[in-house]
Parts: sequence; structure tokens; C-alpha cells
Amino acid sequence: MKDVQIRKIFYNDASFNLIKPPYIPLDNTGGDKTWFEFLPILEFLKKNKLEENIFYGFFSPKFYEKTGFDSDFISKALAENVDKDVLLFSPAWDQLCLYVNPWEQGEQHHKGITKATQDFLNHINYPIEILNLVSTTHTSVFSNFVVAKAKYWDKWLVLASKFFEYCNDSSNILSQISTLHRDDFLPLKVFIQERFPSIILADKTFKTAAFKSKNPLVFQDYQQELLRCDFLKESMLNTGVKKNLLDEYQALRWGIANDIRNAKKRTS
Repeated sequence: MKDVQIRKIFYNDASFNLIKPPYIPLDNTGGDKTWFEFLPILEFLKKNKLEENIFYGFFSPKFYEKTGFDSDFISKALAENVDKDVLLFSPAWDQLCLYVNPWEQGEQHHKGITKATQDFLNHINYPIEILNLVSTTHTSVFSNFVVAKAKYWDKWLVLASKFFEYCNDSSNILSQISTLHRDDFLPLKVFIQERFPSIILADKTFKTAAFKSKNPLVFQDYQQELLRCDFLKESMLNTGVKKNLLDEYQALRWGIANDIRNAKKRTS
């Protein structure tokens, strides 16, 4: 499609050689590796004025590995959703359904991520309380796997620029905080910035489309229940948090958690 520009970020010759059309290479060989994909996206947006009706995306080298979505799938999805503002290609969508929002999920792996994010949002006077935020698969995504028009990226740029300045400010210690991820210690700031879509999309002013990866999930055996959880959260956002919706959502997700705990006990 002529109205789509999706860049794949590369770190070395090996990751560069994996990039094939229609993807456009985006160089991060000299970038600060502690930011992963965040910094090359930020620098590109600072240096380039985006056209209003073009879809832009910035994917890591692991996009296909994490989602199973090839370029043909992406092209078809975009062709069928030209009226949308934002398309979300979600790995781990089961966790987006199960948890109230990506910060509740994050606390399972990166303790303190909620407070660290809220401290930043308070610092810039951003009107969101993370503990009260309800996210769905249409307002959240992992790994910055977003393809969107300029008005989304304009908002992302403002938020990301302030976050970059905040992390480089010696008056706070966020840049010094690490968290364990897949047997390695990585900066907590990386896991905060990948949750920015949930902040930007929280006001529901963008028209979104969401695509759920068919790759294996953590909660693989509970897909119908998880889709129901997502529907219930969407209903609460649209109609208000009604007790019957909240009760059903909580019962579903705690039922999944109990099943998994009991299964582990039987195999231990």
C-alpha cells in the first residue's frame, strides 16, 4: 500500500539483512541500547514531519517471532481498516484481557512499575490515575506493535519526549532502576514506555482495530473466557462500571487463576 510506511529497526548487519520490502530499515546501530526501540522511534519522529493520512509503524526485529503476522497479513489488515486511526497487533493478548490494565500485568514481573509510571504522569500533570485505568485489547498493546496515523504519533511524541527528559533528569532515579526480564536485568523505563499506547488511547478518541496473535499464549486453554473478560471490560467502559459486569469479570479471571494454581499443585 502506498499510504503505509512501516519501519523495522535494526541493530547490526544480521538484523538488517532480515528486513525485506515492504518494510523500511530504521538504523539503531549507534543508538543507546538501554532504550531498545524507543529511542530510534523518538528520533525519527523528532526529525520528520508525518503526513496526515499515512499509516506509520516502527517494529522491532522480533515482530514476526512475537506475533506470527507476516507482511501480507499486515497489508490486508491495513487495506481493510483505512478508516481507522490506530491498528494494534497484539502479542500476549490473553494478558491484556485478563488484567485490568497492562500495569496490573506488569506488577507480576516488574514490581513498582505502577508507582514509577504514576510518578512520571504526576510530574507532567497528565490526567490519568493508573489504578483506575481499565484497558482492553482495543486500547492497549505490548512491544509498540502499533501502526497509526500522524495524530496518534503526534501525541506519542509529546509524551515520549517528556519521558526521555524525565529519565535524564538527575533529580529522580528512574534511569537507575532495573527489573528482571527473561533472566536479564533491564531498565524499568523500557517497560514503562511500551505501555504508552494504553495512556494515549485511554480517552477513546481514536478509532482502533485490534488483531490478536495466534502464537501460543500463557493462558492458552482459556481463550473464550479471556475474550469474555475483554468484552466485559469494554462494556464497563461504554456503560459505566456496573456491579453485574464487574462481578462477572472478577469471577472469570479469578476462576482462571484458581484453575492454574490447582493444576500446578497436581503436577508438583
